[in-house]
Amino acid sequence: MEGSTFKESVKIVYLENSLNRSLKLIRLGIKKLENVKSINHEDYYFVFLYLSIGFEFLMKIMISFKSYKDNKSFPTKEWLQKMMNHDLNKLREGIIENYDKISGDIIAKHREIENDKKFISENHILIILIKFITDFALKDRYFELDYAIREQRNGKTNGIKK
Repeated sequence: MEGSTFKESVKIVYLENSLNRSLKLIRLGIKKLENVKSINHEDYYFVFLYLSIGFEFLMKIMISFKSYKDNKSFPTKEWLQKMMNHDLNKLREGIIENYDKISGDIIAKHREIENDKKFISENHILIILIKFITDFALKDRYFELDYAIREQRNGKTNGIKK
């Protein structure tokens, strides 16, 4: 990007590398889904793990690039974690908000975002997929670990004193 400092240029390269990784994770999730032969928890776990991490990474990168384009600064890790966490639907909504903030000629803006914004805002299958993957990312990713370490019903812990 024009007018960047060395440090900003390095950050941009790192974001581009992360973008490539996010796309690989999404492709791995889709490939794993194509190869599922039976209803096996392990097969689907990795499908959703790859997709949730890949989409989360992708959307955080999109928000980071937009922040840099608009403000000449990147969002902080703390801000991304606090505002978006692993909630892919919040990330999707953040991207839609960013589309509305694109500056410049209204015709150029319209051309730049028309199809993307419509797809991410209105595609029913994408919205359901993102909500489903969000549930996995927020609740199900650690289900077995959470279940194993949660407090027992009678108030006792699993042998650990508080």
